[in-house]
Amino acid sequence: MFGSIGMPLVDPVLFSRMLKHRGSYVDTIKGADISLTTVSRLPGRIFKDPELMVAYTGSPSVEGKQISMAADLAELYALGKLDAPDAVNGHYCIALIDIPKQQIRFLRDNIGVNTLYVTRIGRGLAFCTEYKCLRALPGFDRSIDLEAIKGFERTGWVPSGLTFFSQVKPVLPGKWSKVSYEDNSLPSEAASSITPAIADAFVPVEVVADALLSAVERLGADQPPAVGIMLSSGVDSALIAELVARSMKQITVKSFTVGHNGGDPEIEGARLTALALGLEHHELFLEPSEFTRLLPEAMWAMENPGGYDEYPCLFGLCEMAGLHVDVLFSGNLSDTLFGGMNFHTQLWKSLNGRPTDEESAPNGSLTILKGSAAAPARRCGRGRLLTVPCMPNLSPQWIGGTSGWAPRKC
Repeated sequence: MFGSIGMPLVDPVLFSRMLKHRGSYVDTIKGADISLTTVSRLPGRIFKDPELMVAYTGSPSVEGKQISMAADLAELYALGKLDAPDAVNGHYCIALIDIPKQQIRFLRDNIGVNTLYVTRIGRGLAFCTEYKCLRALPGFDRSIDLEAIKGFERTGWVPSGLTFFSQVKPVLPGKWSKVSYEDNSLPSEAASSITPAIADAFVPVEVVADALLSAVERLGADQPPAVGIMLSSGVDSALIAELVARSMKQITVKSFTVGHNGGDPEIEGARLTALALGLEHHELFLEPSEFTRLLPEAMWAMENPGGYDEYPCLFGLCEMAGLHVDVLFSGNLSDTLFGGMNFHTQLWKSLNGRPTDEESAPNGSLTILKGSAAAPARRCGRGRLLTVPCMPNLSPQWIGGTSGWAPRKC
């Protein structure tokens, strides 16, 4: 998604090329001094009437219904059903341009999975899901934010609400941001919007399981011809893989894992999960020489870097998966959302003055750790690729054992 207001109208072809990894459907709307372009896997992500322009990315849902057209969001906005940020679920970015009020409203999902950035050039304003497009605009201010860089050097993360460019600001997650055409403002992120907080009630495991299955079914509702799952040896991706395989029985689900050699425990655990679930499994073994290529490409794709030292590996995995599937699921962030890793729980307690030896949550319940996080991934090979055959007759009771099966040499 790219938009500009009060600036020389840009060539949508240029930006659609820069965003071509997001899909093959390009829709563009131009007004007197407004340009709006979306690039996606499906049409209908853009809408205009005399008073409102709407664009969105990702997979939003409202009142349990998956949004498939920007016109639906326009109707819900007119009815006031989008006023509360938590009325919209899923992973998404939304831009609403209120023409009579000369105002733009932005909304990102609560976790901040889908990125959205805003900049000012003179009296004009531009926004995009990837700020590489903003950098291509004539007159873009390339001033560096030294505090953001220092924060990254200290912690491995860019401070919330900042980018490495002083004049590029991210739209904060989980909260409507309003920006007027003429006031020269940018979205700013309040500290309170990212402060973790323990939920005030336990959430039954069954509720989480139902929500996960519903999300998987909703994201696969358009029946993409090829679906994949990023698979590690952990419980998170194994659960999502099982839900995807269960809800998409009419197609063969493909799984993908990455490692450095055949003895990597992540490789071995992922292979066992794939065999147990009957997935078409692919493994990517990266040689050290591959990182020379992957690192700069991963940095270009990721834009605002985070502390993931394994990101080049994940980038290579997505690059490989893009040759095989149209939709790629993953099972990330559950440790952040649910405090599933003891380290995160203890850290939160320590930072909030709570004793670290508190009783754990009762069996059958989950304590939700709320916060924001970014999960950038783009462009989905090279390296050594191994395709593992399905073995549907393998007993699923593999946990704690070994398969006795060795990979083929490439």
